[in-house]
Amino acid sequence: MREKTGYYDRHGKEIKDGDRLKAIVNGRIHKGFVGDSRGDSWIPNDWYIYTDSYYRFNLADLDDIEILEEE
Repeated sequence: MREKTGYYDRHGKEIKDGDRLKAIVNGRIHKGFVGDSRGDSWIPNDWYIYTDSYYRFNLADLDDIEILEEE
C-alpha cells in the first residue's frame, strides 16, 4: 500500500507516494513522481515532486497540482 502524503490535487484527489503529477511552477508545467526526502538527511522529511527535468519541488509550496492518470 502506498503512503498518503496529506496533500490533495486540484480535483480533491488525495496524493500518494509514487503518484505521477503535473504541477505549474512559475508559469511552467513540470511532470514528475511524488517521493519523500528520507534519503536526504539534511532535509526535513517532507513530500516532493521529482520532475523529469531533474528538479524537485516541495508539495507544500505548490498551488496547482494534478494527478496524471496513465498516459
